[in-house]
Amino acid sequence: MDFLGASEGLNAKAQNRGLLQAVDDFAADAQLDKSERQNVRQQVYAYCNEQLQAGEEIELESLSKELAGVSEKSFQEFTAEQGYELEESFPADRSTLRQLTKFAGSGGGLTINLRRHAAGRTRILGSRH
Repeated sequence: MDFLGASEGLNAKAQNRGLLQAVDDFAADAQLDKSERQNVRQQVYAYCNEQLQAGEEIELESLSKELAGVSEKSFQEFTAEQGYELEESFPADRSTLRQLTKFAGSGGGLTINLRRHAAGRTRILGSRH
């Protein structure tokens, strides 16, 4: 595209997917238990959703400050050291970020959507007549 004098645009969905993976890996690296990992995911979602509602981009430096105290190293340092190709700031993608708080699956004609904190618990489903 350079020959047209244009550059390739930022892929917001890819950046958001990379962010989700980095958040999960960051929590795992910090050896957080399931509840603590969920709290980190909720913090990230709250920050990103706030940015989305304000029409602002997700900024790694600001997000890193939100996650201060989770680990000895900052989230921004972690992503740089681990080679995540995240931009310093990028647009929030609502559908991708929803995965921080929701779990969805489907198969055999059945679709299930759960809040992430409810996943892994035993559920008994019955038919209603």
